[in-house]
Amino acid sequence: LITTLRPVRKGTNGGVTALGLSASAAGGALMGAVFYAAAVAPAALTACLLPAAAAAAGAATAATPAAVVAAAPPQWLLIPMGLLAGFVGSLLDSLLGGTMQYSGYNTATGRVTSIPAPGVLHICGAPLLSNTAVNLCSSTLTAALTAAAAVYVFKV
Repeated sequence: LITTLRPVRKGTNGGVTALGLSASAAGGALMGAVFYAAAVAPAALTACLLPAAAAAAGAATAATPAAVVAAAPPQWLLIPMGLLAGFVGSLLDSLLGGTMQYSGYNTATGRVTSIPAPGVLHICGAPLLSNTAVNLCSSTLTAALTAAAAVYVFKV
């Protein structure tokens, strides 16, 4: 459990594992790599086509491919930024789920539930947010934090 670091049953809101956090970070890095490829592809394409276009237009000189790529901002930073966004977003989701979303153990069914009821032993969280609300809050906060980081890193 993210709030106590104690082991909990599978399905408990706020439960984290090293594998799950690693998968979130890897997914974020993959998204960063996709954004990086999308950002670099136009510059690389321009660098490849620019000399031919300049020659066709009759220009004496054209920017070299290396000059075009060098003029682009350091877009590779999107990859570690994506990794951090995935990791932090997963932590935020687990923290909100473990504190603001009820988790209990139903003794009759032997399952973890998010509905407080007689025969349900409280594990963690308050019945303040649904799973959908936790997802909305954590994804919105992650997007805002990532946007703020991008503004800072890329000086936009």
